[in-house]
Amino acid sequence: MTFTNSYSGQNGGAIGIYAGDYSRSGAESKLFISVYNCVFNNCSCKNNGGAICGSTEGKLGISSCSFNNGKAENGADIYYIDTTKETPSNVTIRNCYFSNGQATNAGGAIYSVADSVFVDFCNFTGCNAKTNGAIMFIESQSNFSLENNIINYSSNAAVPA
Repeated sequence: MTFTNSYSGQNGGAIGIYAGDYSRSGAESKLFISVYNCVFNNCSCKNNGGAICGSTEGKLGISSCSFNNGKAENGADIYYIDTTKETPSNVTIRNCYFSNGQATNAGGAIYSVADSVFVDFCNFTGCNAKTNGAIMFIESQSNFSLENNIINYSSNAAVPA
């Protein structure tokens, strides 16, 4: 699926995900949301997640996607935050391409606050943030893994990686 020139006056220029598994009090959530093989061109929003904004309990997987020219305050392409902390959350971003994301605050491509965050086999080119995390802003409560990625970063960008 391809999203082109999508805009939101709030969050998630192309996709907004707000879901929880509230019936499993205290247990690990089995909710799994997958975004696979999508293209996001020129997606933007006023606040968070130029292409994708999410808040879930459980697992979010984004794979084999391309993000081009995303714009947002936080997370030019992807913004994910778990505010519940009742069940562990897991974000996996794999085999994705990020190009020219621009965040006016933090996370030139990705902004995530979750229990576990895994980013692997991705390519980041020309991403920028004005305040924090030119490529990504990650706050992980237990596990963070950044493996086998290609990061093309210009020293002229506003914030060091």
